Amino acid sequence: MNSIGINQIIAHAVSHDAVSFTCLAGADNRQASVQISFPFPDAVRVRIRRGNNPFVDVRGKSFELKQDATSYYLKTASVSVLIRKQPWQLTILRSSGDTVFSQISAHSGWMQSAGESGNLRITAAMQEKEGFFGFGEKFNGLNQRGKKVVMEISDAYVAKDARTYKAIPFFISSARYGLLVNSALPIVFHLGDENDAFYSFEIPNNELDFTVFA
Repeated sequence: MNSIGINQIIAHAVSHDAVSFTCLAGADNRQASVQISFPFPDAVRVRIRRGNNPFVDVRGKSFELKQDATSYYLKTASVSVLIRKQPWQLTILRSSGDTVFSQISAHSGWMQSAGESGNLRITAAMQEKEGFFGFGEKFNGLNQRGKKVVMEISDAYVAKDARTYKAIPFFISSARYGLLVNSALPIVFHLGDENDAFYSFEIPNNELDFTVFA
C-alpha cells in the first residue's frame, strides 16, 4: 500500500488565531490544506484535508509566526512548532526544547490501494520504552504499546481482548504529552505493532483533526 503525502507548502494565510497552509500532494500535485492553531498555550491543533475548501475560523491563543527558505516557525509561551515546507513535516517542541511530536513524512498521507485513496494516516516517531495509556475502557492491559487499537464500540462482556464498550480516541504518553483525534469515526492506532520505531493513527476520511497537548 502506497501513500499520497504532502509534497510541499506553496502559500499560507493567517486568519484570527490560526494559520492555514495551501499544499500540493501526490505525484499529480493535487491541492491539500493544513491548519494550525493553539487552543491553549501548550496545545497544538492540526487539521488536514484534501482540496482547497477553507477551514472554519477557530479561536485560540495568539502566536508568533516566522519563516525562512525551508521552514515555518510558530511559537507560543509554552510550545514551538516547526513546519518543514518540502516535504511537509510537523515537529512540536516544548519551550525547554524537548521534542513532543515528530511526524514522519514518508509514512504519512492518504493511503492508496488499487488506485483508490482511502484512509488518512499520520505517523510519528516513538521513543524507546514509550508507553501509551487511555483510549477509553480497556480490558487488555493499561499500556497499549505494541498493539493495534481500534476506536469502535462492540459487545465486550467478560472480554479480555481489544473490544470495548467505551472508545475514546485520546491517549496519554509516558513521554508526558497527550494526543486527541477529534472524530467519531473508527480511528485505528498502530502503537508499535507494525514498527517499533514509530506509531500512527488513521481515519477513513479525507480530513483529519487532532490536537497534541504538550
